[in-house]
Amino acid sequence: MLHLNVMLWIWPSLAYLNSFSRLKIPPLLRRARSIMRFPSWTLGCAVAVCLVTFEPIAWSQSSTDRYADLIRGEEPAAYWRFTESKTAKSIQSFDDSKLNAKLIGKVGLGQNGPRPKSYPLFEKENLAAEFPGGKDLIQVEDPGEASRLDFDLGQTITLEAWVFPRSIPSGQYGVIVSKGRTGNQGFEKENLNYSLRLKETDGVALPNFLFRSRDDSSQGAAAPKFHRWTSNIGFPVDSGWHHVAVSYTFGTTGSLRAYVDGNAVEGSWDMAGDTSNAPFVDNDQLWIGSSQSHSFQGWMDEIAIYRKGLTADQIASHYRFEGGPAEAWLAAKEIPEDRVAVRLFDGLMDRTWGFVLDRP
Repeated sequence: MLHLNVMLWIWPSLAYLNSFSRLKIPPLLRRARSIMRFPSWTLGCAVAVCLVTFEPIAWSQSSTDRYADLIRGEEPAAYWRFTESKTAKSIQSFDDSKLNAKLIGKVGLGQNGPRPKSYPLFEKENLAAEFPGGKDLIQVEDPGEASRLDFDLGQTITLEAWVFPRSIPSGQYGVIVSKGRTGNQGFEKENLNYSLRLKETDGVALPNFLFRSRDDSSQGAAAPKFHRWTSNIGFPVDSGWHHVAVSYTFGTTGSLRAYVDGNAVEGSWDMAGDTSNAPFVDNDQLWIGSSQSHSFQGWMDEIAIYRKGLTADQIASHYRFEGGPAEAWLAAKEIPEDRVAVRLFDGLMDRTWGFVLDRP
């Protein structure tokens, strides 16, 4: 649209100049000039509008996919970008064909992911995957013993993703990525290795990390238990794209770090709490978008798994948002008791918000 505006204003200026020179104007523009009469003062207007609109146009031309370069530079153990077309039947990992993923159900590829201008780290046509919910998921086979998807005592895992949850049932969980607990034959029923999820609380999606410790009588460890951590801070469900990451060293209490939209967040453990016990490890599949009992409904992009912790600065560099955040809700105390506040937001297309919704 900006390109069109510039041309409409520049042409009358050229037409004006043509009256003093032999500058040739294409026939199509000549016919348009005979219909639209512009006074000579449009020359100044043309220059002014060009100066105003030039900068946004130059910005769009310089946009590159810097996000993928950032992630590759951190050397992830696995990284799924979801750049495949709508007709693809599998998902490629960025550098290891053994970690290619298979589509199960009605996962939709070729969907709009986070894009400029709001998310300038991404390319203009960045793609994502859509998960309808239920048993619609992406399935990754574990290559075998001690693979890059297996994490044992003393090893650090970082899970990272871009998410746009459309809906999460009240008090339930939207699964981003989970290993084990698939119900596959030949594996224990409750064999959860690790899982990154979103917990719904009062309309807010809270990052959640869950794993199971194993029974190792030779080391005097306790019986298998589940250990669950939930953030105190999240983002409203169905409020656009958000970046989440969790890092944890198995067996080291107090080591969990979590981030929402580039910012460190605090949280708390429940169930069996934080532990120094070893995690459960087996060769069951890794699922994206579902587990045995919960699923994800919405869009996801840029799933990465690291075999190390990332610093707060590294995580912060993976998130960049322009155009906000803006205040989307009035404080309750500002609204009279006998009145209702309504706000209309124009130009919100393709489920892409130009601002981040705050919790009401």
